[in-house]
Amino acid sequence: MGYKQELDALGRWVYQTAGLTSYRLDSSPPQLARPVILWESPNSVKGQNLGNYAYLKRRSQFGKLYVNSVDQLAEVMDKLEQRLADLHDYLIVYESDQADALPIGRMIRVQFEVGTSTTLDIPITVRYDVIQERERPIEPPPATTVTTASEYGGGTTDDNSI
Repeated sequence: MGYKQELDALGRWVYQTAGLTSYRLDSSPPQLARPVILWESPNSVKGQNLGNYAYLKRRSQFGKLYVNSVDQLAEVMDKLEQRLADLHDYLIVYESDQADALPIGRMIRVQFEVGTSTTLDIPITVRYDVIQERERPIEPPPATTVTTASEYGGGTTDDNSI
């Protein structure tokens, strides 16, 4: 699971909940109609090991929400927070941005935070935990035959010795 797939999960969440389109800041069109969210670069902090092949990472996805009015901001915030509470603070991550993509993971403990601004360009932060796994090595097949050799007095036994 990578940043692109997690950003796609966030984009699906804001679109399905509040009808907001969202873009990465570096790939957004030059002119956008409000309301829209532009996602900036994420931040990732290693959390804790969950085992030999899995660990938990805490990520922060930064963005900016562009709205037309304070009323629209309040409406969008209410919808997003309510939907997140309904989903029990987790979002499903899909393998691609296609409509028929299969789920490959979950973002857990998702928190939506809104910053303060004197304009209608509001900084937002979405913090979440994600479990990442690394490939397990291929285990050798089970043994098919087990043989033992007996040693007596420093040598091996054969038909002529006792």
